[in-house]
Amino acid sequence: MQARHGIGRRRIGAKQKQRLIDFTRLVTQANDTEFAARLPEFVEFDEFSRYMAVMVFLSDVDGILGPGQNFYLYLDPKTQKFSFLPWDQDHSFGQFPYTGSQEQRNDFVFYIILYHTIIF
Repeated sequence: MQARHGIGRRRIGAKQKQRLIDFTRLVTQANDTEFAARLPEFVEFDEFSRYMAVMVFLSDVDGILGPGQNFYLYLDPKTQKFSFLPWDQDHSFGQFPYTGSQEQRNDFVFYIILYHTIIF
């Protein structure tokens, strides 16, 4: 089957479906300790760290740091690990008009990082 942009689509099998289910359960149901311990089982951790660093630099509160949107997940068939592919970055660099001034949005992003890094 041919996708709209010429990239071939593949049907996913039961193993890939279960991998996605397991990952979403980890994200939505695990406590902080379990989440931190098991996240590297599901994502290429260095790649994910770079992705998150860029999102923080961009002050992208319309993405994963805010409502958790504007990315795709790609499951590598060889490693069975997920990669995050950003998209819809038009509200980057703090340009999300629904959440205060640009300075407030930048401060909010840094607050999120400090709160989750230092306190926990």
